[in-house]
Amino acid sequence: MKNIKNMIPTLLFILFELAFGILLISSPKQLTKTVLICFGIVLLIVGFIYLLRFFKEKKDPEKSNYLTMPFSVIAFAAALFCILYALLAAEPQKFATIIYGAIFIVLGIYKLKDYNDDKKAGVTTSFITLISGLISILVGIAVIVLYTMGSLDHDLLLLLAGIIMIGEAVLDMLAIALAKPKAQDTPAEEAPSVPAPTEEK
Repeated sequence: MKNIKNMIPTLLFILFELAFGILLISSPKQLTKTVLICFGIVLLIVGFIYLLRFFKEKKDPEKSNYLTMPFSVIAFAAALFCILYALLAAEPQKFATIIYGAIFIVLGIYKLKDYNDDKKAGVTTSFITLISGLISILVGIAVIVLYTMGSLDHDLLLLLAGIIMIGEAVLDMLAIALAKPKAQDTPAEEAPSVPAPTEEK
């Protein structure tokens, strides 16, 4: 299992998923700026963590991952977009649903990368992380497509998205709980040694 330090990005995303899901259910029309700014801050922290991880991995090439630096750059870019769009756009809620779908996709990509990193590093992880990542990406695509096509009521779409987001947080917490270290095989009991017979004089 990963130590607490390496789990910080995952824990931040779980907290964000819970807050985001609750806000989508309770007051979806008023949360646009808050969600974008909060998500931007989370991405800034995650980008910084992965930047530090990149320089750390350079000292140990065997454990390096070529996706670490690109993910850090993408996180920084997405963070700046979210924060600037929330602060400068006259009507940020106009494309809010599409942005919410993009948030699902970004979270899903992070989970898939996190699962891949753990497998590569030989860290015990849970298959639930992979499932949660795939669900998040598919839901994000579905939200964008359904909103664009107008085939589902907007308020109902946001309500469903909020419920699924909370479900994602529950899955991620379950993945952490189930990712326990493998029990080491106990060595077989050795047969008691018999002292060699001594020669009689």
